[in-house]
Amino acid sequence: MAGHAPIPYRPGRGGVRMKSAETVREEQSVVVEFLGVPRLRTGCARCRVQPGTLRDVLRQVQERFPHWQDLLDSSGELAPWYRLALDSHGFVRDLQLAVAAGQTVLILSADVGG
Repeated sequence: MAGHAPIPYRPGRGGVRMKSAETVREEQSVVVEFLGVPRLRTGCARCRVQPGTLRDVLRQVQERFPHWQDLLDSSGELAPWYRLALDSHGFVRDLQLAVAAGQTVLILSADVGG
């Protein structure tokens, strides 16, 4: 659904059903899902971006959500307070990994003690 803005986060009774920010065609895209603080920062549960390296994917997320600039540090690496998971690869830190159309990247906060 091209051109749709993220749906604001509004907690309600009985749980929250969040819509996603979709601007890239489904069959040609990578799904990026947000959990915890990243979901609060973006105001949505997921978005779609173009395939590329993990770094490319994260840069597209930052372009989509310009107020969320602490995802990558000044050297272009993942900030230490976030974690990434890529499909069957589990948690990853190598931002040079290729992410193909149809794959899912999960961005979540690195919680203390976990």
